[in-house]
Amino acid sequence: MGPKIAVLTLGLALAGTASAEDLSWFTQPAGEGGIELIYGTPDSGYAPVSFRCDRPGTPLTVVIEHEPANAEDGVAVAVLLSAGDIEVPLATTGTRLLMDELFILQGETLLDARLQGLLTSPGPLTLTIEGDRQDYPLYDAGEAVQAMLDACQTG
Repeated sequence: MGPKIAVLTLGLALAGTASAEDLSWFTQPAGEGGIELIYGTPDSGYAPVSFRCDRPGTPLTVVIEHEPANAEDGVAVAVLLSAGDIEVPLATTGTRLLMDELFILQGETLLDARLQGLLTSPGPLTLTIEGDRQDYPLYDAGEAVQAMLDACQTG
């Protein structure tokens, strides 16, 4: 298990159920001057989706809590991130977190203009995975998204 998965495992290990009122976008420090943008419940470990850069200029690691039809370690699962007319395809690999039996999908993407437009849109952020659709509000994400953009962009 690599260091990124270990940190993410720790963050997700405390996952539990949360009401919609408890969910929000927030950030926490990551890596060497990087940051993690999380949709979940602060201080609980519940994080159904997160974006992480370990230092400025590096690709974002995207982690999604989702159990695919073929939930085996190493399974490849295509995810489509979208908001409005912006779409960002994401190739992910699945991993079972043994500590709490959660299954996560993890992939990498560049923090390019398209992804920035997606995250700064009024939303919702839609994840389409194996025909399932998961929507996450973006209307209140502006401050957290801007903190991630500031920390992850170069120059």
